[in-house]
Amino acid sequence: MKIISWEDISIFKSQITGPVAISIGVFDGLHIGHQKLIKAVVENPEKALPLIFTFTNNPAQVLKHREIEGKILSLNQKIDKLKSMGITWTVLIDFSHEFSKLAGRDFINTLQNLLDISRIVVGYNFAIGYRKDTQIDELKEAFTGSSTHVQVIGPTSYGGRIVSSSRVRKEIKRARFFEVRQMLGQHYFLDLSSFHSFHEDEGWISLRREELAQMLPDEGLFRVFFDTDKGKTEGEVVIDRGAIKWKLSSTAEVKKIYFGG
Repeated sequence: MKIISWEDISIFKSQITGPVAISIGVFDGLHIGHQKLIKAVVENPEKALPLIFTFTNNPAQVLKHREIEGKILSLNQKIDKLKSMGITWTVLIDFSHEFSKLAGRDFINTLQNLLDISRIVVGYNFAIGYRKDTQIDELKEAFTGSSTHVQVIGPTSYGGRIVSSSRVRKEIKRARFFEVRQMLGQHYFLDLSSFHSFHEDEGWISLRREELAQMLPDEGLFRVFFDTDKGKTEGEVVIDRGAIKWKLSSTAEVKKIYFGG
């Protein structure tokens, strides 16, 4: 999978040959609802190149519209997941206050000028642009008269309720990892691959909450699996108001911590 920044898309335009099928979204968690959408992009009937526009950060955190305690997936996890699902190009956007002032129609017009879009796939609650000025009706209007097919994916439910990133976050916070696994389609895990040093104190290894981009459950003792440079091993972590900490009998370097067995 090729990864480029939004600023560089015009440079790489010549390499994106032929028609593309695209989607745009935060995709925080890439839960089973997102997966249905991504599948529609990859398995598009036009056999167009599957391309995703997503963000390196969460717009809600930047704009502070609502409380976001952390990411469900690290950026590396999101990129790995998109690649495993068959996406061939990912365009990363660093969301900022300046970018937030861009009208949705202007963003779509830019895409139309840069790419041969055969299909755009969005979720039922799609909204982009300044103050969410471009939703599904406006999106369809933007492509009226073109050969671009606008495909809208309806909601996905689990346990009789719609799956959303907000719902996944709530279940992580409550340490209901069976439910989290059902909604993500995989175990929830912390990606520690970017950490090259940890805090150590009397045999405890720890990371402060503010150092982690990802969510942690509320305080408690949790059975986990550690994925280390020396293999996988079972263990426990202690989470308090300030940090997550653990002990390992070996000097193994922890790369991932899996919750929920």
